[in-house]
Amino acid sequence: MLFRSGLVSVAASGAATALPALAAAPSPAAERALQSLFDDDWRWRLQHQPEFATSLGESLGAERWDDHSRAALDAAEAHERALLARLDRIDRAALRGEAQVSHDIFRHDLTLAIAQQRWPVLRTQVLSSVEGPHLALSAVLQDMPMRDEADARRVLARLAAWPARVAQDRSEEHTSELQSQSTISYA
Repeated sequence: MLFRSGLVSVAASGAATALPALAAAPSPAAERALQSLFDDDWRWRLQHQPEFATSLGESLGAERWDDHSRAALDAAEAHERALLARLDRIDRAALRGEAQVSHDIFRHDLTLAIAQQRWPVLRTQVLSSVEGPHLALSAVLQDMPMRDEADARRVLARLAAWPARVAQDRSEEHTSELQSQSTISYA
């Protein structure tokens, strides 16, 4: 019995080493399409998530806060669905090993984000002692550079925009959405 399972292991390991030779050769076009998808998403995130951009040291949008309006949240969800549609058009088998891993991780993250779109309450801002806009204010301001007058002006512009940012979370539309989605069904 031990010999038999050992023989199966040897045969399986031999097949595993032969499989890469049988796989399709990597396609430069598929790899460029995947990289283009990642680049486009990166630019979108920097443009539409200025708080994230600030945390990376980018000054793009440094005078703005993330937009938490319903329209902006809907646009972000549409962006995720469009990314997944583009990813589906890229032949995973035509990618090299590391690109396949990146493809799989990106697919997993997008699939999870899209699944969460079923519950709009999950896209709302939580207010607690460990999470909320009151903590975002201090964290983002700490990330902002203060090297010159232009940086100081961006900090002041962002501070001036803070009341509008908080009002987005307190809006009637936002509150009514929370109330209508307060129960998550697992059916």
